[in-house]
Amino acid sequence: YDTVIKHWNEQNAKSPDLVVAYAMTLRQTGRYGEAIAHCKKYLSILDGLPNAWLALELASNFLSLGNYEKTNQMSNTLETLVQSLPEESRGAFESALYNLRGVQDLSNGDLSSALVHFFNALGLAEDKTRFGAMRKGLILGNIGYTYFVQGYFESSLEFNLKAETYLRAIRNDGYLGNVLNNIGSLYILLGQFENAETYLMESYHIWQKTNDSRTLSDALFDLIRLYLDSGQIEKAKYFNEKLQGLKNPEGLPMVPHRQKLAHAMVMSSERRLATKLSAMPILEEIIDDESVEFWHRYLAMNYLCELLLIEFKATEDQEVLNILTGLIKRMVQFSEEKYMVVAYINSLILRSKVNMLKNDFKNAIRDLDYALELSQEKGMHFQVERISTTKGMVVDHIKKWNSAMDQNRDYAMRIKQTEILNYVRDMKRIMS
Repeated sequence: YDTVIKHWNEQNAKSPDLVVAYAMTLRQTGRYGEAIAHCKKYLSILDGLPNAWLALELASNFLSLGNYEKTNQMSNTLETLVQSLPEESRGAFESALYNLRGVQDLSNGDLSSALVHFFNALGLAEDKTRFGAMRKGLILGNIGYTYFVQGYFESSLEFNLKAETYLRAIRNDGYLGNVLNNIGSLYILLGQFENAETYLMESYHIWQKTNDSRTLSDALFDLIRLYLDSGQIEKAKYFNEKLQGLKNPEGLPMVPHRQKLAHAMVMSSERRLATKLSAMPILEEIIDDESVEFWHRYLAMNYLCELLLIEFKATEDQEVLNILTGLIKRMVQFSEEKYMVVAYINSLILRSKVNMLKNDFKNAIRDLDYALELSQEKGMHFQVERISTTKGMVVDHIKKWNSAMDQNRDYAMRIKQTEILNYVRDMKRIMS
């Protein structure tokens, strides 16, 4: 990035290649407003291949800002431009277009369609040039992330590691940071917290250099998740302070979304019940806001369910249990619609806890067994251990419950026998 910026500032006559390289540098360092103005300016000056690259950069900037309507408009413009290019140049742009469509699908939670677009993009991608290798690394990382959200962890790790190899070889920190974050998030779910920390910290240090609030907020958010899941609350609070203090000069919508959710997650980890429950309105607001990334809406649902469980155990308010039951049903539907296996597993665990509260032990065990089966299938050893422990507690509770019921039945029988004896004695007295 520094080299491109240096050349741009030093050269009076800007070559088309430098114009494109500078556009990419602006975007990858989080200067989206400048990047959009730059692309628009030179789109009216250049033509041919450089013009197509600028159109691609403009669409990518709109996508980074979450403006899907303008992304779609520029994608259509690019599609028209590509038709006028020489045959040998079209493949790279067609690949880029498929990738753009895939990222849009991914943002909307349409994971199956996203994978189709990403694999089409991969089929047209080349890696003979440095730029080609960068694009291929980007696409591989997108496939890896989609598999991660779906819960295909082996495939996710495979594609992300391939992407890491490509991007380290060409020393492209921009896309490498995304891939490292993907791998770190994957290791969180697998319970491999040391590996997760290694990857997330490297991603964080990369984004600190670029000072891109979008990607930096992503790295900070995942570090907070890591430390909350691993029980390192003070570290989670430390990085939450950094996230809350993060400036957002471009006005990116995802930054305040992450700040709000992280704040609620950290509040949920506090010991005082009142502090925990004060996170609930924040989580409800995130869940109902469809502009929030679907993965973060799921996390908000999960945290809110756990807080409702805590509130019900403290108050035994039936209305709280009804709200919790409804939210879990919504969470199950959400995970099924998005094909999110991880979300579905957590929904089953939460539903089993509610069934336990209702003394519906049969369905509680059924949900835990299915969650355990899915977790084993996905290699989520940390989750398997937690579910097995929970199931053991449920089975133990059932034994105690049955024992208490047997004792109650014996007691009831003795009372009945006493009543009968008293009745017979009374009848004898009356008859005599």
